Amino acid sequence: MRWFSFVMFLLILPLVSSFEITEIMYAPDSDIGGSSNEWVEVFSGDSTVNLSSCIFNGNEIDTNLTIDANSYFVIVRDKGAFEEVYGVPIPIIETSFGRGLSNNGGEIEFSCADEEDTVTYQDTYAKKNSKTLEKNKKGQWKESLREKGTPGTQNSNYQLSYDYTPIEITEVMPDPFGSDDRVKPEGEWVELYNSGKDTILLNELVLYDSDEDHELYITNTNTNSNELCGGCYVIIYRNGDGDFDLSKNNDAVRLYSGYPIADNVLIDEMTYSNAIEGNSFSKFEDGWSMTIPTPGKENVFTSSCDWEVSIDTVNSIFKKDDFEFVVTVQRKHGEPQEITVKGEIEDLFGRTIKEYTPWTKKEITTKNTKKYSPNLKEDVYQLHFWIEGLVCEDMSVDDNEYKTLFAINPQYKESASSLSIEQLYLGKDEEARWGEQVRVKLDVYKGDETKHAVQMWVEKEGERVSATTKVNVHDPFKHYPLTLPLQMDANCNNKIDDGKVTLVVEAFGLHEEHEFRMEGVSKKICKDYLDYVKEDRKERKKKQRFRYDVTRLPTTVESGGYLPLSVQVVNDDAFHLYDLWAYVYRGSKCYSCAEGAREDSMQQFSLSEKEAKVLDFILPLDEEMEGEYSIKIKLRKDGQKTTKDLTKKIVVVAPKVNVVEESVRVVGVSEENNQEEDVVFRRSPLSSSTGAVIYESSSTKAFNMIPYVLILSLILLGVVVWRKK
Repeated sequence: MRWFSFVMFLLILPLVSSFEITEIMYAPDSDIGGSSNEWVEVFSGDSTVNLSSCIFNGNEIDTNLTIDANSYFVIVRDKGAFEEVYGVPIPIIETSFGRGLSNNGGEIEFSCADEEDTVTYQDTYAKKNSKTLEKNKKGQWKESLREKGTPGTQNSNYQLSYDYTPIEITEVMPDPFGSDDRVKPEGEWVELYNSGKDTILLNELVLYDSDEDHELYITNTNTNSNELCGGCYVIIYRNGDGDFDLSKNNDAVRLYSGYPIADNVLIDEMTYSNAIEGNSFSKFEDGWSMTIPTPGKENVFTSSCDWEVSIDTVNSIFKKDDFEFVVTVQRKHGEPQEITVKGEIEDLFGRTIKEYTPWTKKEITTKNTKKYSPNLKEDVYQLHFWIEGLVCEDMSVDDNEYKTLFAINPQYKESASSLSIEQLYLGKDEEARWGEQVRVKLDVYKGDETKHAVQMWVEKEGERVSATTKVNVHDPFKHYPLTLPLQMDANCNNKIDDGKVTLVVEAFGLHEEHEFRMEGVSKKICKDYLDYVKEDRKERKKKQRFRYDVTRLPTTVESGGYLPLSVQVVNDDAFHLYDLWAYVYRGSKCYSCAEGAREDSMQQFSLSEKEAKVLDFILPLDEEMEGEYSIKIKLRKDGQKTTKDLTKKIVVVAPKVNVVEESVRVVGVSEENNQEEDVVFRRSPLSSSTGAVIYESSSTKAFNMIPYVLILSLILLGVVVWRKK
């Protein structure tokens, strides 16, 4: 009985084969002979294989050939068709394939004597694309990485840790704007896409250009992630690499399983020619096309262009002989073409003062610039440049035109600094109490000066009787209307007599004083003096919180005009980055946003320890506004999600004159006959502009001509407004 059981056990054991099927060409395309060139590769394993007793898919093999151990041989449907494509690399056994290998998947069985190997395959991979099914070292069947397969040699994907066949090159940036070898995210780059479902590690892979020695290893330093998830993109940056270097004229991008090329497998490749700076090559179903770059995203084909004109004026206020500006026209997408750019300078009344045509049908490849230094009199102006007659369809017409405000002021950038005490905010009796906090308004102008500290305190008979408030101002040639707090001593023990005290302010070697009276102590503070002292010490140990407030805001403005606004920010005891923006609103609607967003007026800046800064805005107001509106000023520190907000009120009134149609009579003097004459202007409104800075003009004539000039003339970038003469 035991003997019978042992025999049955042997019968139900699977047959163990020393050989194995390792590669299948089941659906060759017409380029390599079609169905007549079907073949199957077999590896002999550790033993020799005598083929005289072997059967392939039920058909006997008619040969006495013996295959050595650890060798390959191929069973082919048509020996002539196979040799025409591959030559005679290994033993070739021709036999009947019956009706052939199914293109929709099937089963292949090869047996010799008491050994056999059976493979069931699917049609997921290698179907009529000149590739084969290969078996890797994990026993998985995957598509070959080489065209026409690898008969007689180790399979192309055998040693790979992953099946890299889903990875493909989908976009290449061979000629970016700027230097090709800049660090990421600038410079040249290659986009890869994983069309499979599984995540693949990329750290074994290497990119090459057309030269085998110009390799670019994929590492954590030149990509944002070394793991490429299924259905995801990843960008491989050149990132300063000295070997990998894509030519502008003709080149290739190749992805291999490692280095060197001779010992590794090609995973994907593309070739290109005639790259255009700033454009990428993108892969689509019908091939490669030059497009606008979409790194890390699905490729988008567009035949349109994108051109931009811009003006760089460095500042918004200039001395008469120092004004200059640079006009730039730049291709952001599309092919080079002939470009025409025109421009003009307008005064406050919409009159054209100067006209420019920097380029007329000029062939521009990437970017052209031109500098101008016009001689203008003291006034406020608008620069306006635009692109004319584009023959392509521009995908973003907003940047085809550029407008900006500027001012010519003879007093701009005065070298001498100035300092004055403008106001003390005291009680109704014009006195302060001991222990209270006094607010002081200063007018500070920093000229050609390296010192930056502004500090103030109160003293009586030469002894300080307050804390010292200190801020730093770093920007030269800048006007700072500062409002700062000053903490008086508590004086709960009445050691300091009431009476006159002196406010002292010092900055840039300048010294200002102002007397006021101290009378009585704060009962709230002195009610429990010890608790006050303890709390005061605790607060002094804490970092000073940053503060900000509006320092300049008119009570009324005209609809369709501009709202000037100045905001002071005083930093705490550490370096911070800030975003500051403002807008006018009522209910849910913004009335200073034009067609943009509420953040359009945003100014970004940084402040060092205890530094103060004054930022100026011009908010363009919608027409047909009337009544009370709110102004929201938002400050964000270090990119935090929450903001510190201020809300102010403003009254908007209808314009006093029709700024488009109504004529304004101004009595002038003719230079020829010295006689009075009527001069009639028609004002066209200046364009919307955020962040522009206008100074207070000293021209009395313009000041008297029309009331709305006063509004524009109040807007100073903190230079000469309210300065003491």
